[in-house]
Amino acid sequence: MTFANLIETIGPLLIRKDGGPSVLCPEKQLCIALWTYCNQEVYRSIADRFGVCKDTAWNCMLSVSKVLNTVSGDYIRWPAAENFNQTINKFLNVGPFPNVLAAVDGCHVEISAPCTNAASYINRKGYHSLLLQGMCDSQGKFVDVFAGVCGSVHDNRLFEMSPMGQQLITAPENVCPLDMHIIGDAAYKLHPFLMVPFKDNGHLTEDQINFNKCLSRTRMVIERAFGLLKGRFRRLLYLYLQNVAYGSLIIIACCVLHNICLDLDDDVNDEILNNIDEQRAQNIVNDLHDQDDVYNATALQKRRNIVNMLMQEEIRNQ
Repeated sequence: MTFANLIETIGPLLIRKDGGPSVLCPEKQLCIALWTYCNQEVYRSIADRFGVCKDTAWNCMLSVSKVLNTVSGDYIRWPAAENFNQTINKFLNVGPFPNVLAAVDGCHVEISAPCTNAASYINRKGYHSLLLQGMCDSQGKFVDVFAGVCGSVHDNRLFEMSPMGQQLITAPENVCPLDMHIIGDAAYKLHPFLMVPFKDNGHLTEDQINFNKCLSRTRMVIERAFGLLKGRFRRLLYLYLQNVAYGSLIIIACCVLHNICLDLDDDVNDEILNNIDEQRAQNIVNDLHDQDDVYNATALQKRRNIVNMLMQEEIRNQ
C-alpha cells in the first residue's frame, strides 16, 4: 500500500461547525494526527493550530490511528522465508552474532494513571505505563509489534502472551527454522528459537563473555529502533489517556509510521539522534528470573555451538 492509498483509506470525517455539518478532508485529518503523534502539545492547542475544535482534533487522531492499525499488516511484516538468508546477512553487518532473523525487546510507554486497576499499570520503575514489545530487523524496522499490556508485566511474560511469541513456542518451524533464531536480553528465557545472554553470576568463562558481547552488539538494533520511535513520535514519551484502551491504537499507529519513515528514507535530525543513547539506556532490561530457569537440551546445545563458533572467529581475527 502506498502513502496515497493510505490517505484514501482514511476518508472524509463529518464534523459540526457553527454553520452546521461540515466535512474534514483526509489530508487535514492526517496532518492533525501527525502533529499530535510528533508533539506533546495539548489537544486544545492543537485544535487552535488547525482551526478545529478540541473534540475534532482528538477524533482525527483516533480515526487515523484506527486506519493505521487496520493496515499495519501491510507495513509490519515478518520476513518471507525466501528472504531469511538475506535477513541474516544484513544482521552480520551490524554485529557478529550468526543466523539472526530479528531482535526483540520490551519498551515502556508512560501513561496517565488509569481510572480502574491503576496499580497494575505501575512498572518496576514506579510509574504507570503500557508495554510495547517490538521485534525488528537489522535496519531497525519493526517486523512484529504487540502493545497495550499493563506495565507491571515482565518482558518474558509479555513475550509468552504475544501472538508471535505463542507461534514461536507452539510451532516455531513456521516462522523460524531450527538453525535460525531471534535474540533478546537477559529478561527472556532461552529457547531454540530465542538466544539470550548468559546471566552474569560472577563466574562467566571467557567464551561466555565473548558470546554475551557479540549478542549485545547485534541486539542494539532494537534499542535504536525504540529510540527512533520515541524521538520521532514524542507523544509516546507520555500518553494522557481518558480510556487506556486507546493506548495500543496510538502506539501501533506510531510503529506503522516508523516503518513508513524508514521505507521512505526519511532523514533523522540531530536532536533525535542525540536522544537515542538516552532511550537505549532506558530500554535496557537486565531483570533475572527469581526461579531456576529450565532449558531444553536443544536450546542449550545450540547456544554452546554458537559460543564455540564465535570464539573460533575471535581467535582467527586476533
